[in-house]
Amino acid sequence: MTYDGFTEWRELRLRRGGLVHTVSLSDRPTDLTAARHVLSTLRPATNAELSPLCDQPIRR
Repeated sequence: MTYDGFTEWRELRLRRGGLVHTVSLSDRPTDLTAARHVLSTLRPATNAELSPLCDQPIRR
């Protein structure tokens, strides 16, 4: 997708496991390579990574 407005930018989307992961980037060729790398390295968080989040206060 490409959006026009104050700044032109693009989105790359990866659908995996019922989720849609989106990376937004400016319209430069090097950004596209970086965005593809980010999407290719996505993985589920481990329990060790998630457990510290359970100790955080919940905003209401």
